[in-house]
Amino acid sequence: MGSQRFVDQVAPLLHQMDKQTQIPRQQRLAGRPSVKELFSGITGKPSRDRNIYEATRQYEYTLTQIQEHLALHYSTISRIVSQLEEQQRSTDKMCPQRVLPGK
Repeated sequence: MGSQRFVDQVAPLLHQMDKQTQIPRQQRLAGRPSVKELFSGITGKPSRDRNIYEATRQYEYTLTQIQEHLALHYSTISRIVSQLEEQQRSTDKMCPQRVLPGK
């Protein structure tokens, strides 16, 4: 794909285009970190679970891709993602975003 420097320069641009579905998925997600990078240095279930959630929602990794790396059953991964989504919804309800004057 190119040098790491090139990837680092292009990644922010690709991140801005993440949700543009007109761009093929492979190209749209080219700058995302690898599954190995996302899960390196994990020191327990809470950080593992946060990274699973981030990998699926932010970087669009499939449950199967995460399963292959972590050796967890895909239903376990799905349950983790669902639990964190519910926690996020609960947090969002408790702490609605403030609208700043003039915005």
